[in-house]
Amino acid sequence: NSSLPKGATILLESRKDLESLDSYINDGMLRSSYEYTFRLNNDIAVSDYTFRYDKSTKTISIYYKDTLASVYDENTFSFYTDESLQTPADFTFEGTPWKPVGSSSQPFCATFDGNGHKITGLWNTSSDSSFSSQAESGLFACLKNAAISDLTIDGAFLQLSYEADSDDTRNNSGAVGLLSGYCDNSTIRNCHLQNAFIDIENHSDASFAVGGLCGQGDGNVFENTSASASIHLSARQKNPISAENASEDSSGIAGACGMLMGYSDSNHSITLSNCNTSGHIVDHDSSYIAGGLCGEIIGSPILINCQNHADILSACIAGGLIGFIEMYSKEYALDSSGKIPSDTADSFCIYINRAVNTASINGIYAGGIVGISYDYAYFVSDFPSDIDYYRPLTILIGSENSGTIRSFSRGGGMIALAGCPYLKDCSNCGMIVNTTAGAISVKDRSLIPLAKYDPANAKLFTADIGNIRKVSACIGGLIGQTYHSTYIYNCYNDADIKTNFAVCGGLIGRTTEQNPCKTLIMENCFHCGTIHVASNSTAPAISTVSPPSSDPEDTSADHIIRRPVLTASLIGYCYNNYN
Repeated sequence: NSSLPKGATILLESRKDLESLDSYINDGMLRSSYEYTFRLNNDIAVSDYTFRYDKSTKTISIYYKDTLASVYDENTFSFYTDESLQTPADFTFEGTPWKPVGSSSQPFCATFDGNGHKITGLWNTSSDSSFSSQAESGLFACLKNAAISDLTIDGAFLQLSYEADSDDTRNNSGAVGLLSGYCDNSTIRNCHLQNAFIDIENHSDASFAVGGLCGQGDGNVFENTSASASIHLSARQKNPISAENASEDSSGIAGACGMLMGYSDSNHSITLSNCNTSGHIVDHDSSYIAGGLCGEIIGSPILINCQNHADILSACIAGGLIGFIEMYSKEYALDSSGKIPSDTADSFCIYINRAVNTASINGIYAGGIVGISYDYAYFVSDFPSDIDYYRPLTILIGSENSGTIRSFSRGGGMIALAGCPYLKDCSNCGMIVNTTAGAISVKDRSLIPLAKYDPANAKLFTADIGNIRKVSACIGGLIGQTYHSTYIYNCYNDADIKTNFAVCGGLIGRTTEQNPCKTLIMENCFHCGTIHVASNSTAPAISTVSPPSSDPEDTSADHIIRRPVLTASLIGYCYNNYN
């Protein structure tokens, strides 16, 4: 270390070199001030396994020392001897899985130049009660102030199950990513993931951040980066949340998942440019927030020229590019008088330019570009007087969706539920479908309103259990439901819309005002598709139907489809809740 000059370049040529780097970092010898560059001199295999994913059959061929060892069928979650899938195999991986470089306490904090080469052979199959062994399952355990470039991770197989030993795990969390579990203030440039399979089973009450490349992080930049993976999520938690046991510590959300990053934290913005994703994310228990690029973002993201081609199935909240965005962090906390500090009041918004989704997006909340956009301060109960309620917060420009959107509660070609949206030159060509509960395997725990544990969210998440029989569930060609000021210019929807029980509009399903501005502007916009109401629904009307049973929380499919449906060619329902 002492003999290397500042800014030195170190060549890496083998798994042993990567292991030496791990030892060097964990001994506390790497400092970001050294400005070292670690450069791959060739492809490196971290195990004797290689993997090839077949999208058409949804199988993963597993090779050991270049010989076919087994074929995994993700349709049946079983191993077979060959690609015919006729003979089951008792397959187990040989050896020990790759130990990631560094750790959360000793992160990689330098430049890693893949030099156009590949890392192959990442695998891990484990089931235990420690997040530490599974959350760090990628090439790196943690990146901090790092730069990763020109690297391809080709082939990976992760099958992880978290079994909690204690009932007191609700505040715990873990992060899984094939490049890095945790990633802070780092740049990922010209990096790619392919032939990857990830299967996460969460049998605890803790939360997982699952990313194809990075699990969880803060303040990162992704440029010219792609990820293609098959990701399966299940969350059969030990203590399922119900209306009876929901508390301030129970969200009903098992985690967040995205092809590039699962969860982005709040201290700094995340920027994604010229990125694209493919494959699919399957949420078997409708318990995750899922996005094609990023699952959940707390902060103010910037997305430019990004595309998603990854299907999202049965998620709780789903967005083609981003599942959920909350523009709130400690930096934006209200002061002691309940007002936003003047130095941050106008400093944040969501900015998305030239975003494209072509994939099918399916969830309780589902949007072609964004699932939900939300701002904490705009929804506080006393409406701070220093907030500019006319200022747009969710900005989409030149974006388009052509994938089918299927939602149970809110659905839109651009956004399922939008806070202060501004749309310009956007279009939807994908069918919007209001599904019944069974179509997305809705679980009771997933339908707990967030208002049960966060009073600030009471104004936003009103639909899920008690209110879907009123006129809350809604779908629209562009936006399912808007809150506060809404501005839409030069936008259109030319796809059909099908509803079972949701309020339905050709452009907007429902508008809701909860502040003094009451602003809705649409210019040069049109809808030219057809709106279909399911044959087992009643004629359009605003009035509600009494529950078929004495249970006020009865949300069975038979009850839901009896509720009258309100439809309109542009806006299904304009609602003002401000007094």
